[in-house]
Amino acid sequence: MSKEGKNTKLIARKYFLFLINDNINTLCDVVFALNDCAGINLEAAYNVGMTAHRYGNSIIMTGSPQKLIKIRKQLNDSKITTKLALIRGGLNWN
Repeated sequence: MSKEGKNTKLIARKYFLFLINDNINTLCDVVFALNDCAGINLEAAYNVGMTAHRYGNSIIMTGSPQKLIKIRKQLNDSKITTKLALIRGGLNWN
């Protein structure tokens, strides 16, 4: 066991790609961009868009940083506002 691993706790790390609500894109723009760039089916893309509309942001997906960076670039090229975040220990909904 390495010196670092001796006294450290393993903390789960999860990367999240968020859709950020803006006043520029229509819901249709967002839904079709999520479908084209992220491969999300239209119903799920609609739900992601409506959640961002209601609450200011919504999780598009989780995954490896390499995959999410690629999808984020495609969405940003489509003028869709996103944020990539590393959240240690996952999200706490309490």
